[in-house]
Amino acid sequence: MLLRDFIARSITDNDDFEAANLDYLAHWLGLDSRPQTSDDFMAERERPEWDASSLLLQFVIRLDRAGEYTDLRIHSIWAFMLTRRGLAGAAPRSTSPNQAPT
Repeated sequence: MLLRDFIARSITDNDDFEAANLDYLAHWLGLDSRPQTSDDFMAERERPEWDASSLLLQFVIRLDRAGEYTDLRIHSIWAFMLTRRGLAGAAPRSTSPNQAPT
């Protein structure tokens, strides 16, 4: 329930927090190859270095393994799709080391 409260009160309807969440997840999934020495990269508002279609693919691949984080993953996919309307039909740029084989 704590995670659902966090989603409802902290992330939802806050573009800065939504963007920070996506930046963090892209970094955690290995899609942002830039070395990070602090959390400051999550607040960057310029175009991210990671590929949006690759991030969506990683969300989908890992959804069945999300466990206790399923609500956050689903919310992240929903928020991501709202900000990247043409993304569903896009192909990932390249294969990530964390990506499941196709």
